[in-house]
Amino acid sequence: YKSNIATVSQTVKWIEDEREKLRKLFFWQDDYTLSIMGGIGKGMTGRVTPLLDSVSEDFTKKAQKGWIKDIVGRKAEIARLAEILSGTNKNVLIIGEPGSGKTSIVKGLAFNIVRGIDFGDLKYKRIVRLETGGLIAGAKSPGEIADKINKIMEEVEKSGDIVLFIDEIHTLIAGSNDENGDGSNIFSLLQPHLEGTKVQFIGATNIENYRKHIEPNGSFARMFEIMELPQASKDDTLEILKFTAKYFELDYGITITYPALQKVVELSEKLIHERVLPDKAIDVINRTATRVAHSTKYLTVEEVSVEISSLTHVPVSALSEEESTKLLNIEQALKKRVIGQDEALVQVGAALKRARVGIRNENKPIASFLFVGTTGVGKTETAKALAREYFGDEKTMIRLDMSEYQQADSIDRLIGSPDAKTKGILTEAVRTKPFALLLLDEIEKANSNILLTFLQVLDDGRLTDSTGRVIDFTNTIIIATSNVGTRAIQEISQRNGQFKEMQDTAMKEVREKFAPEFLNRFNGIIVFKPLDIPSATKIADLMLNSVRKMAEAKGIKVTFKPELINELVNKGYNPEWGARPLARVIENSVETYLATKLLANEIKQGDEIELGLEVFAEAQN
Repeated sequence: YKSNIATVSQTVKWIEDEREKLRKLFFWQDDYTLSIMGGIGKGMTGRVTPLLDSVSEDFTKKAQKGWIKDIVGRKAEIARLAEILSGTNKNVLIIGEPGSGKTSIVKGLAFNIVRGIDFGDLKYKRIVRLETGGLIAGAKSPGEIADKINKIMEEVEKSGDIVLFIDEIHTLIAGSNDENGDGSNIFSLLQPHLEGTKVQFIGATNIENYRKHIEPNGSFARMFEIMELPQASKDDTLEILKFTAKYFELDYGITITYPALQKVVELSEKLIHERVLPDKAIDVINRTATRVAHSTKYLTVEEVSVEISSLTHVPVSALSEEESTKLLNIEQALKKRVIGQDEALVQVGAALKRARVGIRNENKPIASFLFVGTTGVGKTETAKALAREYFGDEKTMIRLDMSEYQQADSIDRLIGSPDAKTKGILTEAVRTKPFALLLLDEIEKANSNILLTFLQVLDDGRLTDSTGRVIDFTNTIIIATSNVGTRAIQEISQRNGQFKEMQDTAMKEVREKFAPEFLNRFNGIIVFKPLDIPSATKIADLMLNSVRKMAEAKGIKVTFKPELINELVNKGYNPEWGARPLARVIENSVETYLATKLLANEIKQGDEIELGLEVFAEAQN
């Protein structure tokens, strides 16, 4: 599996640890000492809680029966939760992104209470999840709901050993905003108990719903001690995967390799931004295990790459091929598509290699460039080619026209509105497509606030959107294009000046236009030369090759006479506008001619034709 010595060593240790666990048997659940006052399933006075049991899930009882496993990698968070609950009469609100493990922390608390870990006042406590939907089920009127809740809370208070857990607790507030909603009744009935000291509550919600529903409601927020739960670290996630791997192996009848677990953590953290660790890593393992169970029975690095590729739409080659391998021949690959800009492509390749062996700062984008030159000389085409060669697909390119961001408040369009109701175009695009080339067209037209934003992206490799979510740009290549210096380049070109003079003049104007701290963040500032006639001829041939392929798809073989290519260049070449007029000439002549003949059935599938100057006669008609 192309593993290094460290990985092999860690694999051996993992196997040895699992064998050691199999040598030991633990019966501590059966030895759990029940409280002399009643204990698990009964109150301190020996009372049972039938109504509560019908609308809840007792984590402590499940832990006693062995139905809840140990929680790996969250020991500090469990201890913090226990410290708040046992040291005060406060309620606790756990805030974290979906999948960060909020419910697991509460289950881990119940597990450790049963295991006998001393959490002070929490000894012999029952951790019970209250299902708010069950409070409403079967009730025919608000009065019945109120009666049911009052009786349940009476059981809880008299029991004296219960900590109530309410998941998605924001639904109580959200429902209270609807005067006729059931949430309003539940909130108003539970509020006295939340404010009191007889019963402790644990609530859980995500960051977005906390800011939207709970934070604005100051009285509700003050009822809780806030406990923020960050996503699990990569090391903790790996430990969690090592723990859960054996269950996947048993359930699916497969073998999971240790390098595959490492790859899951690395790629899910890097490419899947909609969810957090460890949830997204576990989901990838589950999906991959389901697939290989019906095929190879081995969950390897390659299988993980295929699965993450299907989830993120990042080509497998981009995930599996080493970065250094991609860079070895990237200049030659780019030259096949970008004509007449060999010097620029050499600079692009050199800058990428420098960034790679620098060694690349993992907290910054892969590379960043400022392309300067006249229109139609290949700046955008170079970006497309680079997206294709480096990321495996042109569709990985995210293109923004910076002339649309000239106003000071246009920053909201990029990162989202302050009220978080509108998502940012830039942040949302990179969040959903983290493995991408970001093209910023005509960067000189953007507002200065926008430039400051991109300064942060180039420097830190991340950007915080309006919802507080941090967007990762470390897997992107950023290319900004500019027409600054265009007029000077054209003037020098018209008098047949040297390219070195064009570069120097353009760079002088670029330095006058942009701040030094902005320019210094780019790996390379590259000036593109104006196209000459030989380059335009090669570009015409390249464009006609696309027409040739489209015709072949319809079963027609098309060739082009040399005089046609020369006439296309003669009509389409313009030093000021580059290759763009040439594309329009080919479209209006060659493509129009073929389309007309196809519609008239004068050209049919299986035909072989050679096109010459007659395409212009057809266009004139």
